[in-house]
Amino acid sequence: MADGTGGPTGEPLAPRVVPTSRLKVGAYLAISLLFVSIGALPPGEAGRSVELLAALGFFGLCAVVFAWLLLRPHRLVLDAEGFAVTGGFPWARRRVAWRDVARFFPWGSGRGGRMVGYEFVEAARPKTWIVAVNRGLGADATLPGPLRGSIDDLVDELNARRAHAVGAEAAAKAKP
Repeated sequence: MADGTGGPTGEPLAPRVVPTSRLKVGAYLAISLLFVSIGALPPGEAGRSVELLAALGFFGLCAVVFAWLLLRPHRLVLDAEGFAVTGGFPWARRRVAWRDVARFFPWGSGRGGRMVGYEFVEAARPKTWIVAVNRGLGADATLPGPLRGSIDDLVDELNARRAHAVGAEAAAKAKP
């Protein structure tokens, strides 16, 4: 298909890059800076409380992270072998093969919005404490947000690409 999500088995799907929504990251930065500026107003007669200083530190850190993500946004790179998350912080790059993923699904973290979650196949699941914690929350891992476009459409595309790649791999192994 023209959108890169289909095609006959054996024919590789077109690579695709899904960027972060800079508009959403910019909005998160603006909100963080608003809270930092409120916290930085001159203190009243009671002075600054520990809670206010903690909130100021938290939103200040959020502002730094969102400013960095505007300069070096996350990108989800899809190809025939799997997907990679690039951008963000230098240590955050990761690559996952399609055959290592059991499924993709919309994952909601309460009121915090929706993200793309995924589960590893049992043999490929990393044996780390963070995966165990994430699994307890409903997903082995998630893709960084906010990615552009609809979460549901991206989940459908990722599951179609995974099925295509795993099917093509199985067909190649079955050939004598």
